[in-house]
Amino acid sequence: DKQSSTENDLDHSPLDPLTGKYTSYAKEKVEFSKVSPRLAVIYHGGENYSFKALAGRAFRSPSMDSIFSANTYQFGSTRGIKPEVIDTYELVSDWRVNPHLNWRINAFQSTFKDFIGFEFNFLRLTNVYTQKTRGLETEFFFSYGGLSGFANASWIRRIAETTTDPKTHIEPDNIVWTPARTAKAGLVYKAGAAALMVSTRYTGPTRRRAENDFSQFLDPPNNSTDTRPTEVASWASADLKASWAYNSRLT
Repeated sequence: DKQSSTENDLDHSPLDPLTGKYTSYAKEKVEFSKVSPRLAVIYHGGENYSFKALAGRAFRSPSMDSIFSANTYQFGSTRGIKPEVIDTYELVSDWRVNPHLNWRINAFQSTFKDFIGFEFNFLRLTNVYTQKTRGLETEFFFSYGGLSGFANASWIRRIAETTTDPKTHIEPDNIVWTPARTAKAGLVYKAGAAALMVSTRYTGPTRRRAENDFSQFLDPPNNSTDTRPTEVASWASADLKASWAYNSRLT
């Protein structure tokens, strides 16, 4: 893959408040090129079972503001910023248990290198984190007559994390900013022109990073952890929908 930025064609950078003049910046073109390979080995154990071993790499080039924000009052950026790279390894099992039930399970490990974020130590965008994560996902599909449905769940765990920012608190054992456990399930029943659908979703607790705690900058009583807790509690939701098709044009 090859990703390029357009030229930094800013003829006038921000006005210097001391001199009252614009400071000229040279035009600059930044180009990122990396190979994004994928490898797959598939084993078929008959008509109803398959096993896959997958490996792949992907990358994302820095955005325009990550590269050229030094020319603005918004924030700083780092010259020589690198693209984000993620290496993923997966083991996938797909088993058709019987004509009505299919079970899939996926175990994976990913290494996210050079995550681009805001570095608090120098107040700039740069490559802040490198993270290693492992996880497990499973899903069931079934259908019988007019009844069909699914159920899935996922668990992820942080294995390691490093950072280049001394003011950033690393979380080598915790998943932050996203829940480590999620689950969903749904049922659909159809009988002639009528249909009934029900679904439910569970989202586990979500941790914040220590540097995301801004309570120290607030006046009492807003500076308590009750106002902005270090963890967002888990939650669940359920939806119910019923429909009836009067004809092909009206439901």
